[in-house]
Amino acid sequence: MTALRKPTFRYVTRPIITFDEEMEGHEDPLRQFFRLALLELQNSLVMEGRPGRLLLTYDLSALNDRKYYDAGVLIGWSLAHGGPGLHCLHPTLYQLMCGQHPPLEDFSWRDIPDADAQVRLQELQSCSSVKMMSASLCEWVADCGLSGIYSAHSLDLPSVKAHVVKHCIYERVASMISQFTEGLNSCGGLWDLVRAHWEAFLPVMTHTTAAHLGDLQGSVHCPVEQPGVYPENCRGNHHHSLGGCPHYGPCLAELSDLLARAVHVPQGSGNIPMEACSPDTW
Repeated sequence: MTALRKPTFRYVTRPIITFDEEMEGHEDPLRQFFRLALLELQNSLVMEGRPGRLLLTYDLSALNDRKYYDAGVLIGWSLAHGGPGLHCLHPTLYQLMCGQHPPLEDFSWRDIPDADAQVRLQELQSCSSVKMMSASLCEWVADCGLSGIYSAHSLDLPSVKAHVVKHCIYERVASMISQFTEGLNSCGGLWDLVRAHWEAFLPVMTHTTAAHLGDLQGSVHCPVEQPGVYPENCRGNHHHSLGGCPHYGPCLAELSDLLARAVHVPQGSGNIPMEACSPDTW
């Protein structure tokens, strides 16, 4: 992460990567570098949970150190150069981050890392009505932002469960999510692109395959830079927009690679709307 904080860092600059002989393999060194870096990210202070279903941590020290921002930049840097995606965010969290409304009533308590929250969710999910909730459980639910729990009716129980889950995995870590997406957006507005086409990027950000991604061959590709050489419209502050670098197509190489090696979608079985891949729409 140290390299990401250097004043000279630009996500469009292609890094030069070499490995010792014992680390060399059949994989492209650059892609291997990003793969290993993202694996390390999954085990860092900013993520926690079950493999392939990770959530963002609530770590104020990491927030103050802007580690969530660094995580977003690292992902964007990888995708800009055809490296792997994150492939580990919890699908429900990802959808919430993209402004979607996934079903939360049947969310598994096992996906919540906090032991106390696990116990509370198990207790809540075992209740058939609000009247069955213990006083301590009602207090915990109220602490999750639902103070009206004391006047709720039995018919409100599914919404109570949904509210608590959303608080635990999304609202509680809103500041962390904001910093994380800020880091992604620093890479040419990448998060705005992901959010606008969240279904297309589902297998990039989560451990989920998509059945109808289609063929991206012929899409716009990102022109990589040599170290120390920056396009005029990318010089200086790297927090420019995709409109400022009209030929930058983040994630298109990653999506194409997923189709070829991971998703296994037959050619022509579906199509991503090509306006989503056109630089004129960024």
